[in-house]
Amino acid sequence: MLPAVVRGLAQNGVPQFAASCLSLVSRQLNTATTDLKAVLAEKIPAEQAQLKAIKKEFGKRELGKVTVEMAIGGMRGIPGLLWETSLLDPERGIRFRGHSIPELQAKLPAANKEPLPEGLLWLLLTGD
Repeated sequence: MLPAVVRGLAQNGVPQFAASCLSLVSRQLNTATTDLKAVLAEKIPAEQAQLKAIKKEFGKRELGKVTVEMAIGGMRGIPGLLWETSLLDPERGIRFRGHSIPELQAKLPAANKEPLPEGLLWLLLTGD
């Protein structure tokens, strides 16, 4: 109902007020349906606990040998960071959270048959 009222105001010469109302309504609807802060607040403690356990158990274990050439070459081939959001495989291509690009095109919310960037960002940040 409110969008119809806003459209009526816009047609009757109050476009700035109508635009402000519509912007406010859309922001409230968006935050009510997908609250990223709440999802992350729920997930982060478990991730922190998992990393703490890994560090405690494997903290002194060596990951590999590093040469000066590797460091000068942009750290290529050096296992140096725990990273799970994306993986570039020379055979299978890039994968985001374990999904290939064609899988993401079928799975993520889309507009004009292409995934929305917000959907990919949500996947990268939350894993969902």
